[in-house]
Order: sequence, then C-alpha cells, then structure tokens
Amino acid sequence: MRIVEYDRQGQQSRCWVQDERANYCFDRNNYVISINNYRAWNEDLSVWRLPTDKTQMREFLSTVEGGKEAAGYVPCEGNGSLVIVRQNGANASPQVINHHNVSDEEYFQYDWPSGAKIIDNRDVMHKRGWTYFRITGEAGGEKVTGTGRIPFVYAAWGENKPWLKLKIGNKTEIVSSAGGTCVRDVGGWVIASYPAESLFKGLARPWLGLHTIDAVRRDAAEEEMRFETKYAPGEQRRANVVLTERAENNDIVLNYIIDMEKDVIEKITFSVNSGSNVRTGELKFSYLEDVESAGDEFAEPGGKGCKGLQQRGAGTAWLLELAQGRFD
Repeated sequence: MRIVEYDRQGQQSRCWVQDERANYCFDRNNYVISINNYRAWNEDLSVWRLPTDKTQMREFLSTVEGGKEAAGYVPCEGNGSLVIVRQNGANASPQVINHHNVSDEEYFQYDWPSGAKIIDNRDVMHKRGWTYFRITGEAGGEKVTGTGRIPFVYAAWGENKPWLKLKIGNKTEIVSSAGGTCVRDVGGWVIASYPAESLFKGLARPWLGLHTIDAVRRDAAEEEMRFETKYAPGEQRRANVVLTERAENNDIVLNYIIDMEKDVIEKITFSVNSGSNVRTGELKFSYLEDVESAGDEFAEPGGKGCKGLQQRGAGTAWLLELAQGRFD
C-alpha cells in the first residue's frame, strides 16, 4: 500500500509505503524517512476501508460509524490487482490495474530522495520480522496459558508462519497452525476441527497488511458484532476496542487494549452477564524481544489429526465461546 498526502498548495508533504518487508513514512517538510513498527491507521480511529469490501461489510461499518463511506466499490477478484484511488474532498475516483507483480511497477514505487535522513524506529522483534509470545489469564472460571509465534511482515511469513497453543484449565487444549486447528480433550482426542490458523481471527494478523486495530474490528464486522473504539484516557499510544454481543441469553463484552505504536494486542478482558451474575476474565499477551534463548515451550505444533473431521470457520466467535467457558 502507498498513500500520498498533499498540502494546500498541491505539493506532496508525506508519503507512506507498506510492503512485504516494512512500513515507511517520508516527511518532505523535515526530509526524514521513518521506518516504523506499525501499519497505518486512521487518526480519527475510523475503520480502514478497502475498495474491494463487499456490500455487507460496507453497510455494517457505515451503520456502526454513523454513515461514514469509503471510496467506490471495486469488484475485483483474485491476486494481482492494484487499486488506485484518487481522493479530492468528497470525490474519489478508483482505478484497477491487473498485473502479476504490481509492486514493482514504476507507478507504485516512490522516489525516496537520496539525501533524506533515515530513522529506524523499529524495536528488535519488528526488525527481525517475527517473534514468539505468551498468553496468561483466566476465562470462564478456568486458568488459560498459551504460547505462539507471529510474523509482523509478509516477508517473514514464509519461514515463520503463525501458530498458537492454548491450554484451558486441565481439560482442553487448542492448537492452531498452518497444518490446521484442533480442539483436544484431556485424553488428547480431537473433538473439533477448524481451518488452519483459525485462532488468529479476532487477533492481530499484521503480515496481511492491516494494523491490529483494523484486523480486530473488520473480523468483528464480518460477523456483524458491534464495537466502539477510543483512545485510552490521556494518551494516543493505546486504544480500546470494545466488542459487544448477545449469545444464548448472555451479554458478552470483549475489551481489547492495543498498543498502537507496537501494533500488538496487550490484553483482552471478558465480561459475561447472564442477568443473575457477571463473570469476568482476561488474556494478557507478552512478546519476546530476544528469541535466541526461547525454550521448548515455543516448539512449533503440528497439525496431526486436525484435518480428519469436518471443518468449519471459527471466526471471532471462538473468543466469545472462550469467555463463556466452553469451546468445542
């Protein structure tokens, strides 16, 4: 993705470029190229729209955000489509170009000035392109622990694909990797199966090009789960995304705390109100800067047995089930 911003005189002032390797921002006024941890997000915290969004997504987001519309819909399918949108006030003119390697075309490149100062703001794990993480917390009255791996850019995805292992109390284990997603009981028997990497729905997937705050909200919008977004009190480094849903007479609230500059989820808190009582829980995420000393807990899981049962999509709903203390 490339975004060019112009000043009132029609001169280019800033340019953002996101590719498979990193996120760049050129500030022409200061003649500085910044390399950042995070994907781009809208400063007003509105959901990032894509010209290829289907009608259901567009209409739901417009309802949640009070009628805000994106650029005109572009009906393109498959890989190799470059969409160019020129925005002038309220008018947008989309254009589609089909090519197998659009990112190498001259019109997608940006001529970075040779004399510009380069500042690399990335932390160690983002420079590496991936890292391991831990999950601790409680959900549905059960202790939850887990480990996983997350690639931050697409270039790291090939050799460091995402995976996640969760243990819920002493009775359930969930494993999600490129080989498939399984739910196993205390005896190790597979009791449910989902498509590969399903547990990353409702979580961050930065290797696909969207900021965590948009991945979470767009996943929710696909299932028409309503949400609210705001910056944490007194700062713009963190944001809260609050999802609400009613399931089987339970009012469920998922509250995400997202570090906007690191582009990661710090914590998800759960609240399940059944009318007679309220149950709470949380998942805390911690990310490893140093992976050289990572132990056996970060051994990549296999997908053995995950494809033997009929599969169905998990979606963000898996977090609702976890909040209620059931997952099958």
